[in-house]
Amino acid sequence: MRFIGKDPNIIDAYYTATAEGAITAGKPVIVEADGDVAQAAEIPAGVGAEAVFDSATNIGGSGYFNSAYDSANNKIVIAYRVSGQGYKGYAVVGTISGTSISFGTPVQFSPGTDKIKKTVAISYDASAGKVVIFYSNIDNSSYAAAVVGTVSGTSISFGSTVVFDSSGVAFDSAYTASATYHSGENVNVLSYRNSASTLSTIACSVSGTTPTFGSQVVVGGNSLFINNVYDVSADRIVTALELSAANGVIAVSSCSGTTMTTRNTGEQFSSGGTDYIDLAYDSVNEKTVVFYNRQSDSSKGYGQVITVGATGIGTGNPTVFESSGSSEWISAAYDVSAGKIVVVSSSAADSNSGQIYVGSVSGIDISFSGKLAFNGTSVTSLLIRATYAETEQQTCISYVDYGNSQRGSAILYSNISSNVTSKNYIGIAADTYADNEDSTIGIVGCVDRNQTGLTAGQQYFVQADGTLSTTAGSPSVLAGTAISATELVVKE
Repeated sequence: MRFIGKDPNIIDAYYTATAEGAITAGKPVIVEADGDVAQAAEIPAGVGAEAVFDSATNIGGSGYFNSAYDSANNKIVIAYRVSGQGYKGYAVVGTISGTSISFGTPVQFSPGTDKIKKTVAISYDASAGKVVIFYSNIDNSSYAAAVVGTVSGTSISFGSTVVFDSSGVAFDSAYTASATYHSGENVNVLSYRNSASTLSTIACSVSGTTPTFGSQVVVGGNSLFINNVYDVSADRIVTALELSAANGVIAVSSCSGTTMTTRNTGEQFSSGGTDYIDLAYDSVNEKTVVFYNRQSDSSKGYGQVITVGATGIGTGNPTVFESSGSSEWISAAYDVSAGKIVVVSSSAADSNSGQIYVGSVSGIDISFSGKLAFNGTSVTSLLIRATYAETEQQTCISYVDYGNSQRGSAILYSNISSNVTSKNYIGIAADTYADNEDSTIGIVGCVDRNQTGLTAGQQYFVQADGTLSTTAGSPSVLAGTAISATELVVKE
């Protein structure tokens, strides 16, 4: 016998469980690990609780710290110096749990009682599963040195110090050293201000706990605010810096093993005073983005897409992310899970509080959405760094807390996300339910009759915000197929 519409001999399939939060009739529902069900929905962006990574006071007067993510151990490592501890260099390991981060005991990486200069750079070597810390040793004629760190649990240990530049290196100005990992050659590349105050690059490989360096390549130009990143699509190291002429420029280098070759020695992307420069690489859009403060435009914060070509670079349109001005100590990290760049800085227009912005790359342009304060008005215009922890899908923001005696502190930031995964969709709510109420969910094969505006014959997908669309979301989750404007056959 042929039926028009639903076969009356087919019994709808339902699942009954406790509602975790309110659920609305006709909305997609997920099942949680404990068997409860919840309405599919976005999880808003937010920050976790602050944690102190070093209880010594006046970290802000100590120097410029940096951080890296150890993906093998799922740890954040922060490297810095402390004035109250004889200007020695320390590293500390951060452990992420949910939306909170906690730290182990700081471990000294500089030799004995030696003092180090202000800027400390750090890179995570994925091939070796180690971090490499670069610094300038004041008590050893200001030679530039490196040490390899091995994370174990909540602590870190170090191998022997290796000097790689004995000319007397000027690591003493604002962020004058930056390190990044070149995954194509499995080396760590340092861009730094040398003894002549000009830009140099050098690469090292890691074997065990020993770094081995190639030759230094001098790029030139009186350099400040140096930061670098590995542009994977171009297979190039991109270094952004401020020249003494107050122009922002990009230098591009290639790498073969530990041999560096500089191709572009300084193509300008900004003029009129360009400070607080940082870079991030968007691996989905395959673009490097430079962020900076433009003094000639009321010190507003800008972002600009950089395209590294075969013979030169192209720049997109400069886009403001902080229009109130005085955006300082800018740092950026790419959030792989969200496909967005997290930009952090202090804002003089907001009582020098720490601010978070989210950038989205499209072609050769970047746009920004949202502005979220962290730590109230306790962060002044000094020292903020962002590092993305991929396993935890959160960005660690480390900074100086001026509301807590200038102690080194950190929080975790989570971008807008969703409770929907590729596997936890279960069906459509048969009715509206309150939190903790027994709820009935139409599962595979059931016909839900609580819809509106559907097109018969069209497949509908669950979106990150819990709505339905004919276009697949990310992840792609099929909700079902419409058989009328108000009816949806539930599918997996």
